[in-house]
Amino acid sequence: VKIKEGVRIKYGPFRDYRYPIKAFVTRAGNPVITAGNTSAWKEALTAKDGDDYLLELIVFVDTHISETGKYADVVLPEAGYLERMGVSDVYTMSPEIALRDQVIKPLHQSKTPYEFMIALSEALIHNGDPDIKAEDFRLKYINEEAFINDILSDAPGFYNIGEPLPYPGFPEGCLIRGIPDNPDAVWGNKILKPGEPLTADWLRKHNGVAVWPASYFRYKNAAAAPSGKYPKTGSKKFEFKFSYTENINKTFGTELPTTFYWAESRWNPGNTLYKNTYPEYPFQLISGRVHHAMTMTTVCPYLSETNTECMEPLNNQFEYTMPASSDVPNKSGLQDNRENLFRPGSVSIPVLAINRAEGESLDLKTGDLVTLENPLGNSVRGKVFLTDEIMPGTIKTAFGPGGQKASGTGFMNHAAEYTPNINELHDPGNVTSFTGAPGFGDIRVKLIRSS
Repeated sequence: VKIKEGVRIKYGPFRDYRYPIKAFVTRAGNPVITAGNTSAWKEALTAKDGDDYLLELIVFVDTHISETGKYADVVLPEAGYLERMGVSDVYTMSPEIALRDQVIKPLHQSKTPYEFMIALSEALIHNGDPDIKAEDFRLKYINEEAFINDILSDAPGFYNIGEPLPYPGFPEGCLIRGIPDNPDAVWGNKILKPGEPLTADWLRKHNGVAVWPASYFRYKNAAAAPSGKYPKTGSKKFEFKFSYTENINKTFGTELPTTFYWAESRWNPGNTLYKNTYPEYPFQLISGRVHHAMTMTTVCPYLSETNTECMEPLNNQFEYTMPASSDVPNKSGLQDNRENLFRPGSVSIPVLAINRAEGESLDLKTGDLVTLENPLGNSVRGKVFLTDEIMPGTIKTAFGPGGQKASGTGFMNHAAEYTPNINELHDPGNVTSFTGAPGFGDIRVKLIRSS
């Protein structure tokens, strides 16, 4: 809607003016499949005003062409995770950071995010953009490692608080910054004890990982009083408020909710406005993410061969030509640069999970092809998987991997005709009024046996 109608300004002197969107840039994502109603996205990306497209520029940045990439004016091939540097923080009780170092140089003219950043900043500087300065980009980051070191410069960034005290030799409440065995101790703007900064080179020499001491009860100090550091709220107490919306209200004089509130889904079974649809559309369609939903995993054969919830080995037979692997060792078991035969039931695909007793009462069996249709007239096709783990009256499928037919999705595009893309059934009006978040995979459907 925003692409076709513009963004409506809600506050200030330009209130109710619709600001047109002329360009769309997406990186490492596939919004046509995962960000709302798929048909609505395709309509928006191809909408015209006379002979001209509403979107004058579509830029797609990723490692492969997905469904979204097919609509791009400009494709920027991004280097894969083995072709670039990166860091990974591990979500455990003990603060950890790991280095993902570059294994091979980028292939096939792909570029790292760092290279894109430098190229774009230099182009903007060259064309006179007053908000971009060379000292913030090329002069600051002479190479990718300098960029990674800047990311690491504040790590771990926690305060010396908790039980046990992470660093008993440092003052309670000081900021810890640097390598685990010799960090800085910082109090305000003063460095109480200088240490050694965490860098990519240090991580390489220490098995690629930095692990700092763990602590508990970080909301209080040694005297069991509030620490004044955690939680990071204005009162330093636990509050169910969002500083993001508090800042918006302060800046724009608005009165947006700043705490949790309940927003009922449009197609909630308890919503009496839609009770009249229930006899004809007796099932509640729900979804969940799977291992196979994201950008990199959707093209990984090993993950495709793994069955998980709503992903079962029910494919039809197909042939797929594995791209030539050049001088890279081929350990996938698939012969490259030739057609490989995939027998029925050899690859896991997204399925429609239905309660076993309910499915059998409808004379369905696992592997049957059916169509789901919602009250808006939209439909998808998929294969039935009968299971005792689904409640009667509910149908569940995977979010993300189904119904795609794009060159970069590998052999999964051979299953596009019988794998459901749940967002084809998404109701564009089923959004949270406050955040605009879509109610994914939450709608009434009826089941039609496919011929």
